[in-house]
Amino acid sequence: MSQLQATATTQPQPQTATKSTNDYNLSHALNYGHAAGSPALLRFITEHIELVHNPPTPQPHSQSHGEPSYLSLDPSGRTIRLDSTSKILAPGLRAGWITAPAPIITKFLAYQENTTVAVSGPSQLMLYHLLDQTWGHQGFFTWLEYLSERYRVRPGVLVRVCERYLPREVCAWVVPECGMFVWVQVGWGGISFFEAAGGEVRRWILDVEERVVDGALRGVQVTKGSLFCVEGGRGDEELHFRMTFAVETEGGLVEGVRRFAEALREEFALG
Repeated sequence: MSQLQATATTQPQPQTATKSTNDYNLSHALNYGHAAGSPALLRFITEHIELVHNPPTPQPHSQSHGEPSYLSLDPSGRTIRLDSTSKILAPGLRAGWITAPAPIITKFLAYQENTTVAVSGPSQLMLYHLLDQTWGHQGFFTWLEYLSERYRVRPGVLVRVCERYLPREVCAWVVPECGMFVWVQVGWGGISFFEAAGGEVRRWILDVEERVVDGALRGVQVTKGSLFCVEGGRGDEELHFRMTFAVETEGGLVEGVRRFAEALREEFALG
């Protein structure tokens, strides 16, 4: 994860963050080597962290579904938290931040200043305008609550579609309790892959993946399980596919799983 900024945890008194009127410094935005991120964006994120872990009364956002952060439970400064914009805003921003005790942040910044890893200026500029000048803290909280609710509902949608279309003769899956993916394990009617492949299990699995994903799905994106295997590991003799519910519409999930099921039925001659 690229670093946007580093925030040292302290024990500040509960307070309501105030919005600065300082303009965004374009020279910082275009300086990719600025290890701590732009001061304006750093200020917003620091304020946001304080609002989350030291909320004023009344609280500016709902926590009806939220779980307490390790930061809020840690009185001794042993927690290091890494955050990223990839799953909450946009992966292409390549931005994130770390919250940790001051001595760790000092070491972290010293390392960053001797590397070429930093968030691009335009990404920081876009984040600043969205978070500070457009949404503000309350808008950001509202977006996170909406996103959290969306991710609570959508796994059930994908699982119900799997139950409707995927052939149980060869497919099994686990209902996800977190994350953004459903993993489908594929077997073949009680016949082991070793028997089906005549001993060349790994080659046979790769061939099946190729035919199903690259040939039969006709535009549906399903990820090959072999991409996640460690060579020589247990997964080398198992066939898996990964699907995500994060982006696609409900109608798209239905059509995508239907095509995936058709591809599996064709591959295993299930009719």
